[in-house]
Amino acid sequence: MFSCRLLQRIYCICLCLSLVALCGCHQPGIQANVSNSTAPVQTAPAQPGYPPKITVQDLSQRIEVGDDSYWLIDVRTEAEVAIARIPTSTHIPIAQIADGSAIKQIRSERGDRQIILHCYSGVRSRRAQKHLAQAGIATTNLKGGIKAWRKQIDPSLPKKLLP
Repeated sequence: MFSCRLLQRIYCICLCLSLVALCGCHQPGIQANVSNSTAPVQTAPAQPGYPPKITVQDLSQRIEVGDDSYWLIDVRTEAEVAIARIPTSTHIPIAQIADGSAIKQIRSERGDRQIILHCYSGVRSRRAQKHLAQAGIATTNLKGGIKAWRKQIDPSLPKKLLP
């Protein structure tokens, strides 16, 4: 006679195998056919001639020559900006981009300039990039953020860039 515990394990194994068979996950190259309640995200096309990422060296050169064809937006918190900032940057926190309250401002002030986003290391600015792409605004991300800027361009900035 089977114990209840053994029957429960057999039932769980059968259930798992059934789920694997239904989604096709056990076969390489076949993706699960699971409906997703959210529609695919429409992203803005990259701005002509501008890559989705820029290095701190490239940005530094643009600042040095007085290039005004870009708009550098710092998406960090107010406390982080108080510690250190990259010259020419405008502070628009990611929270305002994520909730949509800064979209109108960004559209009106952008003009035909390339928008370059930056944060501490590049994670939040990539997130901001996705929010802006959903709003139809193409952007470029500063690779490595202000952390890379301090390390490669301006070592006079404080070592501790986070509050």
